[in-house]
Amino acid sequence: MTFPYKCAPGLLGGSGSTMSDHLTILCAGLCPAGYICPKEATVEKEDCPRGYYCPEGSSVARLCAPGYFGNGSNLKSADQCTMCPRGSFCSRGAEY
Repeated sequence: MTFPYKCAPGLLGGSGSTMSDHLTILCAGLCPAGYICPKEATVEKEDCPRGYYCPEGSSVARLCAPGYFGNGSNLKSADQCTMCPRGSFCSRGAEY
């Protein structure tokens, strides 16, 4: 086995610019809420897209539930998804 391991998806690597800066068991921490860190050894977080929410430590974005929509990017929790207006239909992950 090769040590140290790369930081896993959902974690941020170190803040340095070289691969060795984020090849440590002491990664920089969980990916911040509102962002995704989809790949191992990630040093740059990506915005959580519209129609989704991304809690802390996300490696993938999560769709807002049926009947709710994401009214912006970088939502941090399902609570930030907005209920579909009365008389309207919102498919899962809809955005308005």
